[in-house]
Amino acid sequence: MSDPRFPIGEFALDGAITPQRLDGFVDTLANAPADFRVAVEGLTDAQLDTRYREGGWTVRQVIHHVIREAEVLDFLHGGQHAGDADAVGDEVGRVLCTHH
Repeated sequence: MSDPRFPIGEFALDGAITPQRLDGFVDTLANAPADFRVAVEGLTDAQLDTRYREGGWTVRQVIHHVIREAEVLDFLHGGQHAGDADAVGDEVGRVLCTHH
């Protein structure tokens, strides 16, 4: 890894952002809370508090950040997934907070 800030490389957008593509991005973020819930199931506190690099965020912090961003973006995009994202986000938040 040449730059620890970008363990999988810097973001590079391929092509233009069309309304359809934006809808796909929003859908991906709206599904993120449920995907994270599955991903963190069974992790220990030590695993949730692991940083991917010195000075980087923990798994717990990344998940909280992505869930909140997903909720904000969903709201701004019309809230088509708001109920699902809120419910799952709250559940994941409770799981993460009870582990801490």
